[in-house]
Amino acid sequence: MRASTGRSATAFLLFTIGLHSPVPLAAHDVVPVEPRVVNSCSAAATQWLDSLTAEQRTLAQWSFDEDKRKDWHYLNNLPPIYMRKEGLALKSMEAGQRILAHRLIRCGLSSQGYQKSTGIMILESIGWGQLPDQGVQVAKQISDTVGTMDAYWLAVFGEPGSGEPWQWQLEGHHLALNFTFAGEAISVTPTFLGTRPNVIQTGEFAGWHAMGFEKDHAFRLLSSLSSGQLQQAVIGETVANNIFTEPDRLNVLESYEGLAAKELNAAQRSVLWELILEYVNNYEAEIAAERIAEIQADGIENIYFAWMGATGSVEAPVYFRVHGPSVLIEFANASNLGGRSAPKLNADGTLKRGKHDIADPNHIHSIYLNPKRNFGRDLLREHYLNEHGPD
Repeated sequence: MRASTGRSATAFLLFTIGLHSPVPLAAHDVVPVEPRVVNSCSAAATQWLDSLTAEQRTLAQWSFDEDKRKDWHYLNNLPPIYMRKEGLALKSMEAGQRILAHRLIRCGLSSQGYQKSTGIMILESIGWGQLPDQGVQVAKQISDTVGTMDAYWLAVFGEPGSGEPWQWQLEGHHLALNFTFAGEAISVTPTFLGTRPNVIQTGEFAGWHAMGFEKDHAFRLLSSLSSGQLQQAVIGETVANNIFTEPDRLNVLESYEGLAAKELNAAQRSVLWELILEYVNNYEAEIAAERIAEIQADGIENIYFAWMGATGSVEAPVYFRVHGPSVLIEFANASNLGGRSAPKLNADGTLKRGKHDIADPNHIHSIYLNPKRNFGRDLLREHYLNEHGPD
């Protein structure tokens, strides 16, 4: 399930100029994110918080200074594996509160990004009933939140509208959104989007597709490479069973691997940009324009494309990566705990990882981040210097 892209004129102009200009656009060539985005997000957060009871608000709102705002995951409805410790679950909200919650969730996302995010949530509810392997059955026995779109937690850190930094965060199975605000600047990373199943196979919803183009763009680029380029791009014949930038190690990929974009011709660079835009255009138009400007300012030649796994079919399990100074995209057809064999449990009831981990083309884990701005890191430093001066 995918909404039309609907790129803004600003973002599309930046993209077009960037493809044909030998000089990368600098970040200051773009008008900063308009305050209306910050203001609308702040208003949406305040309205949602004000709709909550005192008990609900103690779960929903936390201090910005707490480390909990950086404690993220995408397995939150599997308590034995990872238990969400903050935020208010959608299942704990009344209808009116949910409406206001979704108003906040839409804030900062494009229609494409919102439809992908909610599509992941809907497929969680529809698709899990069709998954046959033993890992799914055991997971359902362990947790009654598995396979429901109610098990997504929304949290606010800090005080929206106070002029001080704040953040909202949405997490649940296969979904993690983090928006950090410092003055008029916004950080949108890390963002995790995943799904299982990606395409529903049977029943009245057969064919629903949450993330249809990420892998297609990457395979188009791979298929265009010469034998020499392909040799550089493929960094492993065996597909990685997951992304490398897991929640507890966002900075694990410190060096670049694969094929440098400077080795691509113009047509190949165009496909690379389509792949990047598939991720960047998940955000509101002005936010997307700034992210594009950052990437272009760093130089197309400093972006690398890497691939693991089969190269002959888009249907096969694969792993790919796009990595540059201000962008890191990872995509993996993730392994299934349980696979085709009966899963084994640890003494504490958690699922053991082992030979039953089998890559699944219909199971996606994917992340987008700016390595310099996770949870607003550089933005916060600039904000405090501008507002309070050096110590």
